[in-house]
Amino acid sequence: VSTQSTGANVGGIRVEKMLSKLCNLKPSDANFVKEEYAKCQSSQSCKTKEVILPDGKSLELSETALTQCTAGLFDFHEYQQYEYESLQDMVYKGIMSTDIEVRKHIFANIILSGGNTLIDGLPETLQERLTVISSLRHKNLRVKVVASPERKYFPWIGGSIIGSLSCYQNAWIKKAMYEDNGTRILHTMFPQFTNAQRGFS
Repeated sequence: VSTQSTGANVGGIRVEKMLSKLCNLKPSDANFVKEEYAKCQSSQSCKTKEVILPDGKSLELSETALTQCTAGLFDFHEYQQYEYESLQDMVYKGIMSTDIEVRKHIFANIILSGGNTLIDGLPETLQERLTVISSLRHKNLRVKVVASPERKYFPWIGGSIIGSLSCYQNAWIKKAMYEDNGTRILHTMFPQFTNAQRGFS
């Protein structure tokens, strides 16, 4: 946390308390993170970026810290306590699980969607990592990551289109149905998701 926001409250919660809760840190560790960040902010070599919060307040965050936070997406193997794969590995395996006839087309049209894909450098890094993976296993395979400026709205646009189709009217879970059945209604109406979850367990 920058020196100017050392004692700041965000949504009524002190920054160090928020760090402790969200990052699963002890209060002492959260304070250490805050102090180290303050040192970085006071350093002339530390490049910062202003981040606007939903309530209109702003924080000056270190670009280095922002980059380090997202590095785990591509280098998940460094976090040995987790068994998940890196983003590029999941994308690659997802494409390879499709029909062989369409894989080449999908590799050349990897479309990013959602707000998290707006992270600086994510499209370029994903393209670079996927290109490395594919070059080791395929010859002359074109990899292209498409990052539209409007991609943060894609989930809502897609959802509104699907929701307006007449063939999906019977797939809606109405409020009354959920209130009567709770989460069980999901398994009743969409048993394929229940079976998929069993496959991952």
